[in-house]
Amino acid sequence: MRTAAWGALALAAGALWLSPRAGRSPSGSPPEAETPPAARAQARGPGGQDALPGRNLFLFGAAPAPAARPASRPELLAPGEEAAPAESGPRLVGFIEQGAALRAALALSGRVALVAPGEAVEGYTVVRVDADLGVTLLTPEGDELLLPAR
Repeated sequence: MRTAAWGALALAAGALWLSPRAGRSPSGSPPEAETPPAARAQARGPGGQDALPGRNLFLFGAAPAPAARPASRPELLAPGEEAAPAESGPRLVGFIEQGAALRAALALSGRVALVAPGEAVEGYTVVRVDADLGVTLLTPEGDELLLPAR
């Protein structure tokens, strides 16, 4: 019974020793002595209430640099004026193997067409499809056009 009483007394003394003393900081000195008067005045808002912190507590480090602006603005079209078409002819997008046949993916007028030799699309006839050299087309004017593989 005596041992239990001494144990309880030791626990209570330890709890009192570790808790901050009334009106004092853990170091033993009054809180006012550790904080300069100017800092105490800044920490208080109107009416003696604590003021909000002067910075975002969730951001660390320096503020990010402002985003760079483009050197020039894009040209604006006048009312009624139309933009020039972006593409003037076919463009080779890639190749697709379908079984033993090799097809070419060509971009024409904003859409993609899968073509094989002998097929025609928008006036262009496919003459040859070669994964190493590219695609040879016959233009509507009758000229040969090579779209090289990249």
